[in-house]
Amino acid sequence: FGLGSMIPKILTMLVVPLYTTCLSPAEYGTADLLFSTSGLFLALFTLNISESVLRFALNKSFPKEQILAASLRVMLTGSAILGSGLLLFSFLMPSADRSLLILFYLTFLSLELDNMISAFCRGIDRISVLIQGQILHSVLSLCFNLLFLLVFRWGLRAYLLASILSYLSSTLYCMLRCQLLRSVNLRCSHTILREMLAYSAPLVLST
Repeated sequence: FGLGSMIPKILTMLVVPLYTTCLSPAEYGTADLLFSTSGLFLALFTLNISESVLRFALNKSFPKEQILAASLRVMLTGSAILGSGLLLFSFLMPSADRSLLILFYLTFLSLELDNMISAFCRGIDRISVLIQGQILHSVLSLCFNLLFLLVFRWGLRAYLLASILSYLSSTLYCMLRCQLLRSVNLRCSHTILREMLAYSAPLVLST
């Protein structure tokens, strides 16, 4: 596990010089702002539901399928609200870069799914699968950045797209390894949903 947790850090260190070489300071600053904003919006629009996923998945008295269903309902609702807000913003501000708005929204979605599945893997004690997913994410991030930044020269969009694809790929890997796809549905107990939100929503204030 120690080696597995170090590999992503080593690969991240290797890709940093690529960012500083291929991205201007303004682009790198914009990317950092977009990721920071995505992190803030994750707390606001999902009410920190991933924190509840971890806590409730650790409790064997709660059906795992219900935990997934409840968290998916919260995430889909939050994503729909944010998507509607971004769409309205794009109409009110015609000068806004719509391609960046789309990439920002996809970044939010990929981080949202990654947070939820990572928390669930921890909760059901599939740490080895989670570490494998993190390694896969780091390897793919390096490969996608090399392709998009050096070959296609897409600049800021390359950085964002590489991150989105890496997160989605590692999330899908974890879901397949833990056989979660067959458990995906939106029908959940309203009691469990209320309990999960009662636990996670107050944590928004500390984010």
